[in-house]
Amino acid sequence: MHEGRVTVPKGLSSDIARLAFDVGIDRVTVYPVLVLPDADADVVSVETSTPRAKAFRDRLTTSGLVSRASVTTGEIRAVLSNGSVEELTYPAIEPALEVFQDLWQLNHVTVSYAVRALTAALLLGYGMLRRDVVSIVVAALFLPFTAQVLALGFGGRLAARPAGRDSAGRQPGRISIGGSAGGPGLWRP
Repeated sequence: MHEGRVTVPKGLSSDIARLAFDVGIDRVTVYPVLVLPDADADVVSVETSTPRAKAFRDRLTTSGLVSRASVTTGEIRAVLSNGSVEELTYPAIEPALEVFQDLWQLNHVTVSYAVRALTAALLLGYGMLRRDVVSIVVAALFLPFTAQVLALGFGGRLAARPAGRDSAGRQPGRISIGGSAGGPGLWRP
């Protein structure tokens, strides 16, 4: 289930709503807002299933209206409506915009990242040394490297060069963080 909000200049909301209705979204909310410094605008909001939200975003990006709009999307926890639960909760792939957002957020080395990398490396080294499958599996849950590998691949594939370049530039530091904890754990006297 996803929510999509499109902020457009006054007068374009009916065009955006028509796009939503064209992809099968049965309810659209439009409300006026004031965008500072001093521009009147409308917000068009839809709450729908993930496949329909993706179809709406795809239609919006190819319509030519997106150049004059601000688009926000997000996953929502629940929608209470008289629609079909099966259709509303139908599983679908995550939209590319949200994958980009997740990759950018997970692609920065922070204290939390370093702690997760060190913990995962220690657990992985211990599990390999002791042949403890449970420790290896738990270490895999802590491994923060998956998002960076995805950023490299996704950034290169979709020409999002900054995401891929940023991830590649930080990869040696990430490896050294993991190696500093995992290496000594594997050393046997």
